[in-house]
Amino acid sequence: MHKFLKFAAAASAVFALTAPSLTAPAFAQRPEITVSTTTAMEEWRGDVTRDLDRNLKFAEKARGYQPLDGIVQIRFHLDDSGRPADLQFYRSSGSRASDKAAHWAVRRLNNLDEVPTAIDRGTVFQANIIFARSAEEHTRLARKLEAYERTRLASASPGSKVIALGS
Repeated sequence: MHKFLKFAAAASAVFALTAPSLTAPAFAQRPEITVSTTTAMEEWRGDVTRDLDRNLKFAEKARGYQPLDGIVQIRFHLDDSGRPADLQFYRSSGSRASDKAAHWAVRRLNNLDEVPTAIDRGTVFQANIIFARSAEEHTRLARKLEAYERTRLASASPGSKVIALGS
């Protein structure tokens, strides 16, 4: 059994709004105003998490990966078609089978460019994956992952953007 944990604080949906203007030049010089909402982002994350979960199940059944209990964090960017590129382990579980299953599942995600927030080539995505064979172990690992994420968020440089995935 595997489960995921997501952190809503990592990012939120952003929609551009501009105020009406009487003249085009004044309008063109105004800075963009953004309004954030978590609903669209949470829906998108839910969709991605379901895809990731499906990929992980397929990795276990069809590919034969037998992950052990642990946490895997994989960072990546998007290629031009909205698929994960430049996958790097941010945190390995210490289990080759778990790491391979997580890598395989993340690499097969698609349509990530439909994220409801402004992204650029520098946007980093991070898949947080917990493998646990019992509810007690999942709870323990979820607490550990939460501590990792608190530390990461506290030490993040201003302007850095990491969109965390999982559930």
